[in-house]
Amino acid sequence: MKTYFIELFQYNDWANEQLIEHIRFLEQPPERCLRLISHILSAQDMWMERIAGTHDWNIQIWDLYTIQECSLLSVQSSQQWFKLIRKLKDKDYDKLIVYKNLNGNACETPIRQIITHVAQHSTYHRGQINLLLKQNNIPPVELDYIYYSRL
Repeated sequence: MKTYFIELFQYNDWANEQLIEHIRFLEQPPERCLRLISHILSAQDMWMERIAGTHDWNIQIWDLYTIQECSLLSVQSSQQWFKLIRKLKDKDYDKLIVYKNLNGNACETPIRQIITHVAQHSTYHRGQINLLLKQNNIPPVELDYIYYSRL
């Protein structure tokens, strides 16, 4: 399971970085694209805080960051996720994480489902960003997993 999640986050990190680099070189990136990439990274950090059981998370889930800030946040977030995944033992993936969702409701979710959700959530929003780029006559970025797997 560890190998699978490491590969999943290697892809997630690669795809986020590809998108950030693409947006970095746009003369006028659509603000909604920046807001969505900011949201991806904020959500990754929020979930990390939930797993860690810390409550010092000061970032708001829809804060807007510059592309330079997104690049830095992406590196930091990926490092945290890789560190967590590498230290987990097989039995740890079923550990329930107790937290409150954004509506304040108490929830508990196994770590394996959280890790899967974080990667899928990012993929979902990267697709939205690519659609926004295309709608603004900007070429989208090839981010399909199969492209990454061929590297």
